[in-house]
Amino acid sequence: MRGITGIILLLTEMHELLLKANEINRAYRIKQIINEFETASPEEWKSLTRKPLNIFGGSGSFSDLVIYINNNPDVEMNDIFNNLRIKLHEKLINLPS
Repeated sequence: MRGITGIILLLTEMHELLLKANEINRAYRIKQIINEFETASPEEWKSLTRKPLNIFGGSGSFSDLVIYINNNPDVEMNDIFNNLRIKLHEKLINLPS
């Protein structure tokens, strides 16, 4: 449960940051993933890790996201988001089966 709690906390921080940046669609996608983890059984957790991992790959993914505030890139918010993304990736790939 500890690993899942950390994943949910990171996803929640990312969700809140995206809402602040007015990235409503991306925030909604993160919220969907949070809800799936919160309602899944422990047996489903490992297979659920693919969903958040998939949103960070490919063109137009969360890895490509640059957060803008008032038409200017917000360096601090982008740094925070990138750090959260890296921590989330680590937790996801190291989640025990």
